[in-house]
Amino acid sequence: MPPVAEPTMSALTSIVSGLYVGTNLAMLHFLWMLVNGSLLPHRGAVFPALQSTGIGEQAVCRAWKAFHSGMWQVSELIVAWNRYIQEQQQWRPRRYERYGAVAVDTTPFWWPKLEGLQSKYYHSIAEKALPAVILGLVAQIGEVAGKRVALPCSILRVDPKDPSEAALKKELLGQMSRTLNDVEIMLVDAGFKIKACHEADVPRFLLRLAKNFTARRNYLQDTTGKKGKPPTKGDPVRPLARKHKENLPFPQTYPLPAELRQKASVTDHLPKGILAHRRSKQAVAAVTT
Repeated sequence: MPPVAEPTMSALTSIVSGLYVGTNLAMLHFLWMLVNGSLLPHRGAVFPALQSTGIGEQAVCRAWKAFHSGMWQVSELIVAWNRYIQEQQQWRPRRYERYGAVAVDTTPFWWPKLEGLQSKYYHSIAEKALPAVILGLVAQIGEVAGKRVALPCSILRVDPKDPSEAALKKELLGQMSRTLNDVEIMLVDAGFKIKACHEADVPRFLLRLAKNFTARRNYLQDTTGKKGKPPTKGDPVRPLARKHKENLPFPQTYPLPAELRQKASVTDHLPKGILAHRRSKQAVAAVTT
């Protein structure tokens, strides 16, 4: 057995130790099959992957039945995993300006041929929404030996009655508004909207937006003594200056706070959108030579 297998098996044993007798051993076999890479050579086929771990035929059937219809829940396994991590005393939460980061996101498992699957998720290559099993993930950001490691806190699946991605995000934000403590801040990407975070009463959050993002002030401009129709919306606020088609400039209207700084993306020099799919004559010549 490789040296890394022993601590891995010890961790998996701690995770399933609280399950019912029989289910715990069967789930141990199944989890070991997941983490040791047995699914890769068998292209995701569960039964051949379980057989490749060296267990008998009956153990393979018990592992599948325990995973498919056993008495266990993902939340129980996450609690056991967090308890094991705390006992090891190696994981430390990362803090930024005294706040601990809690990342929230959604991820799909595309399954176009699964019958009865109603949830869909946008696929960037297909440029349309495809049938997928959508999961919502919540994790605390920390580190082990200086390496950033996320500690899962919750895994949610779309509601069968409302299998939309929007409903799952609403449930995630509602959970964060209830569980986020005073020294934590929620981190989300552009898939979550500022309005949705405010409607869910999330106390603190950091949301990644596009560089051409424009907001409006929550009050109207004073037009006392001026002619014309009074404004119905607040003045636009543009955190970053930009140009439209390299001609019309849009100046910055709101200075960034001292704690923030503008930082170029690592792919800022690369073409975006449809231009990224076009090959220039220079690039073609370089490849051919």
